[in-house]
Amino acid sequence: MKGCYFCKGKIVEQRVRVDFRWGNELVVIEDVPAEVCQQCGEKYFSPEVYKEMENLATRKQKIN
Repeated sequence: MKGCYFCKGKIVEQRVRVDFRWGNELVVIEDVPAEVCQQCGEKYFSPEVYKEMENLATRKQKIN
């Protein structure tokens, strides 16, 4: 990704914490690979990463 879709800020790869909502449940997932806008903080996830977050949220397994 060249720049943020919203503000056109610089995007860098980082490991982030994600508060992932699945229905009425909140699942906190640590150390998630993402591209993060340095200007507005928008987070972008690859389709594979997002699918794994969905899988983790539905299984409600603890992540180390």
